[in-house]
Amino acid sequence: MDPVGETFIRQYVLLVESADRASARRQATNSVLLTISSALVATWGVGTGTDVSHSASRLVITVVGILVAALWWSLLEAHKKLSEAKFAVIVDMETQLPYPALTTEWKSLQESGYREVTTLEGWLPAIFVIVHVLLSVITLV
Repeated sequence: MDPVGETFIRQYVLLVESADRASARRQATNSVLLTISSALVATWGVGTGTDVSHSASRLVITVVGILVAALWWSLLEAHKKLSEAKFAVIVDMETQLPYPALTTEWKSLQESGYREVTTLEGWLPAIFVIVHVLLSVITLV
């Protein structure tokens, strides 16, 4: 293989590995934010006091929970854009390869009705916002 072809293959492999690492970082971020969000909901439920300070601390927890969910959603959007950019380059590079494996895989997934993970992940922060809003209503009632 000529040096240009070898360089191209190395670049392709590097980009695919980079996309895989970005997905792993996204999963790690999701795990941390899921843990934080779950801990906030659990903390909200600790104690049964009815005094003003207890209600105020619950409202603070609710606000923090909503802010964490907003951050989570924002990070998911950033990861989604990063992945889209990486895969656009990979698909472009595959036009110069003998077999476009990733492109073929995506076409197959789309034909089967596959829903992208980033779409499904986006529901988690939304669910936590709903939970926190409901908890704040309970606090105010």
